[in-house]
Amino acid sequence: MKHVVLSGPSGVGKSTIAERLIHEGICERSISCTTRPKRGLEIEGLDYEFLTDEQFHECVKNAEFAEVEEIFGHLYGTKKKRIFEAKKPLVFVVDVDGMLSLKNAQVPLITIFILPPSLDSLRERLERRGANSAQEIQKRIERAGYEMAKKDFYDKQVVNLDLQTCYNTVKEYILSHEKSA
Repeated sequence: MKHVVLSGPSGVGKSTIAERLIHEGICERSISCTTRPKRGLEIEGLDYEFLTDEQFHECVKNAEFAEVEEIFGHLYGTKKKRIFEAKKPLVFVVDVDGMLSLKNAQVPLITIFILPPSLDSLRERLERRGANSAQEIQKRIERAGYEMAKKDFYDKQVVNLDLQTCYNTVKEYILSHEKSA
C-alpha cells in the first residue's frame, strides 16, 4: 500500500483536495503533531495532535517521528506508528522537506505537487481567504517560489486551474496506482 503526499504552496488547495479524498474513502487522514495553536473548528486528535514545544521535543528525542518540519515558526511531525499501522492509504499534506523525510523513513509513497496557475493567482487566493496579514501573505508567496522550484521531485504535478478538475486528476492518478500495485 502506498500513502499519498500532497504538496504545494499555501493556498493552492491541498487541504481541500485531501479532505475530499478522505470524504470519498480513498484515503484516511494523516494526523500530524504540531506546536501551533488550534485554529477555528479544528479538533484535537482529528485534525492535529496539538503538543507543547516540550512534548514535541520529547517525541523527537524518542525518534517517534517519520518526518519533522518547521513551517512559519511552528513544528510539525508525523508519528511512525500511525503510518505503519494504517489500514488504508494515508494522505499527507506536507512540504518537499516533509515528503523527502517520509521517503527517507522508507514510507511507500505516491507524491503529487499542486501548482497555482500563477503566483498572482495564488496571492489573490490568499488575500480572499482573509486569514493572513499582508506581511504573512508576502512570506507565503516567497516560500511558494522555493517550493515550486522543487516540483520535479514529485511523481506528478497538477495545476489547479479549477478545483474540481484538479481533484479529478489527483484522484484518477491515485486510483491508477492502486490498481497497478
